[in-house]
Amino acid sequence: MASGELAWNLYGPTESTVDAAAARVLGRTPTIGRPLAGLSAHLLNSDLQPVPDGETGELYLGGPQLARGYRARPIETATHFVADPFTPGGRLYRTGVLARWEPGVGYLLLGRADDQVEIRGQRVEPAEVEALLHEVPGVAGAVVGVMGQDQDVSLVAHVVPARGATIDAAGVRNDLARRAPSHLVPAHVVVLDAFPVTVGGKVDRAALPAPPAPVRPAVTSPAGSASAWSSPGRWPPAPRCSCSTSPPPPWTP
Repeated sequence: MASGELAWNLYGPTESTVDAAAARVLGRTPTIGRPLAGLSAHLLNSDLQPVPDGETGELYLGGPQLARGYRARPIETATHFVADPFTPGGRLYRTGVLARWEPGVGYLLLGRADDQVEIRGQRVEPAEVEALLHEVPGVAGAVVGVMGQDQDVSLVAHVVPARGATIDAAGVRNDLARRAPSHLVPAHVVVLDAFPVTVGGKVDRAALPAPPAPVRPAVTSPAGSASAWSSPGRWPPAPRCSCSTSPPPPWTP
């Protein structure tokens, strides 16, 4: 480090009992280094085969510190905890993280291989929220994405009603909030007549409308003139929408 102080970067998800790899911080690009003693790490492709040095793969962790799985969530357990192809009877945890091995340096993290995001310290799979939204009466389709960066990330849901049904954004959020914890309730819900689609017939996520920008009440400036503040949307206009950005009601498990 520039200050001359000795610093270490420790990496590891909760599923591996936190610390799984470590590296001394050198230069401007930190790495996670190598696995700690007694643990293992592998960069694998979609066939669970090792990728060559310098190429991108998904990071898998192994060792006696792995959790047994997720309580009462067998599908997620089977998805993230897989058989170790290199150790008979062993298991690996699929981190969902993309990385590259740099000889003499260690693992360099490059991003995520899935759509997982962190909302208020909780890991969220947008597909999980989409499944919950499909259970809301009157909802025929749902697409969930994210907006913002770092600590300001929030979920945005676009939904379409079933034929003959009438739904509104606030009602959708309220229904979901009664059945799910707050981090799974989108901060913004946009109701559309229909999803925009690509020429291939798939939902065109790039063409989905941004939720309406929050507008603060008019305030009086020192000079006595009224002014209002608004934040511009980041997506282009799209079909009619009914939107809600109010906080969800308390969740009752």
